Amino acid sequence: MRTRQIRLSGLFFAILLAISGTVELPAIADEAEGPVQSRLDELKEQSESQVPADLLEAGRKGTEELMASGILERAHKTGDAMQAFTLEDAHGNSVSSKQLLSEGPR
Repeated sequence: MRTRQIRLSGLFFAILLAISGTVELPAIADEAEGPVQSRLDELKEQSESQVPADLLEAGRKGTEELMASGILERAHKTGDAMQAFTLEDAHGNSVSSKQLLSEGPR
């Protein structure tokens, strides 16, 4: 489930960028004019009509600052290799990404 949470938070960030009007989302699985893009367009229209103008402007400004920082260029892309890492689990045991990958899906 952790992988799903990461993917969802990435999608949430992309939606925020799209809603702010700073970034156009790329076609998702050849559905650029399909249900996903339509729903994103609806969300953008709703936010523009329901969110106070000063908050929309603050969101746009924050997004522009993030874009100017180069964060998207430095972010990992689909298919990029992940560096190995080790973290502690809830019980204080070390868990390495290398070990988890070698065990395969559960």
